[in-house]
Amino acid sequence: MRNSLSCLFAALLLPACASGIGDSAPDDGESVGSELETIGTANIARAGVKINRVTNQAELAKFAGVQTGAYQIHNIDVGTGLAVLVRGSSFTLLFDGGSNDDSSGISSSGNSNRLLAYLAGALGPSGPPECTPGGEHDFFPAIDRSGPDQIVHIDHLVLSHSHSDHVALLADVLKCYAVDNVWEPGSIDDTVVYWNYLTRLSKQPSVILHTAAAPTADKTVQAVDKTGKIVKGPLTFGDNVKWEKFVEFKDDKQTYPLNLAGTASFKILHADGTHHDDANQNSLVMRLDLSDVSMLLVGDSESGSRLPPLKPVGDVEQMLIGTYSELIDVDIHQAGHHGSLSSNRDGFVKAVSPQLVLIGAGPQVYGKGVVLPDPEIITEYESVLDPQAKSAPASAWPTVVGTPLSHCKHNANILRTDEHDRYVVGTNLAPKYVSSGCLDDDGGFRDRIGQDNERPGGCDNYVVQLSRSASFTRSGAQSN
Repeated sequence: MRNSLSCLFAALLLPACASGIGDSAPDDGESVGSELETIGTANIARAGVKINRVTNQAELAKFAGVQTGAYQIHNIDVGTGLAVLVRGSSFTLLFDGGSNDDSSGISSSGNSNRLLAYLAGALGPSGPPECTPGGEHDFFPAIDRSGPDQIVHIDHLVLSHSHSDHVALLADVLKCYAVDNVWEPGSIDDTVVYWNYLTRLSKQPSVILHTAAAPTADKTVQAVDKTGKIVKGPLTFGDNVKWEKFVEFKDDKQTYPLNLAGTASFKILHADGTHHDDANQNSLVMRLDLSDVSMLLVGDSESGSRLPPLKPVGDVEQMLIGTYSELIDVDIHQAGHHGSLSSNRDGFVKAVSPQLVLIGAGPQVYGKGVVLPDPEIITEYESVLDPQAKSAPASAWPTVVGTPLSHCKHNANILRTDEHDRYVVGTNLAPKYVSSGCLDDDGGFRDRIGQDNERPGGCDNYVVQLSRSASFTRSGAQSN
């Protein structure tokens, strides 16, 4: 653990361990300077990169625009789930949008979809009046924004796979925003939240659906059980949905990279459209290039069973190393399966060698008492981000306005969405909340993005700003 040094870096450069972002956010179209971190013996030069923790709409509003040639990466706190927003001045890409804590969404009692609340602040509110966020401090009037000149477009919506903590909030996104392209494996699941998403997708005025599975002849989908019995569907897409099959980069290098806009592009490295008992194996994996900064989004791709990181790499992670060793060596990495021991093997983490790590996680319990991320995975990423980091006693932690940074417990280059929700764990291992606010490092509370109910999420959103000339260069290593 690098308690002292990482928190010192965070206090100076990364507001995640302080009381919040500053009074004004830098213009992400301009260079924010060149910073050199020196922690242990690891030196990382980071030019034109700024990291901000965001907890409320007033802070998020400072990132509403993106200058030409600049980019933003948002690691959104949706509770126990994953949602990553990537923006340029002329494109928007949303990777996943699910939560195990918040799946009620838009209902007759209001709009509690925390992802919609975040998108309203980042992209602008959109859609019919019921799409207006229902948070106490969201400050958006409930008016109709569904007209062609008012609705907000999302260029690319990417669903890594069909599990609730990746898809549950997306039906509402499709209801409220005009989505131009949807990318997903195409393995048809029978869960309610996945079918809510498919049904809403079928109602988009005009959308291109890209899947790894081949389209059916009549554009009809249905879910069947092991006996072949239809358990969901059938659902037929109309002329408004253009359905196309895509292939991975290794099988069609002429098509890739797929341009987003300007110097931004992506490649799909894995997506399995066949049915698996565990949809994690379907996970779509993509590499994004944002000018000189590279990023790897992996969903819940795994190495196999829950095992210590030093165990052999397997499954999708093994394939990625064997097939794409150069392409998976990136600057920014979304940790697989919310930082689980089923993913993130040491051999894979070292092959990726990231300099920033995004983890979408929350307090909900998986399986037999597992709350992600696993501590062993945090330690694994810390060892790669700074192999020479040393632990420090709490008495050595730096202070901000005289207050110890008691929540700085890990490497400041690991951006987690699970740290400032205040809750206690009940006897049944279910999170029991003692406050609906976000815990601050000074012991106080702040408003959260979205409806201020007794649910996790909204506290630990991170915006990574990349200027026109943003780059990472590790001392003694090649830049990507």
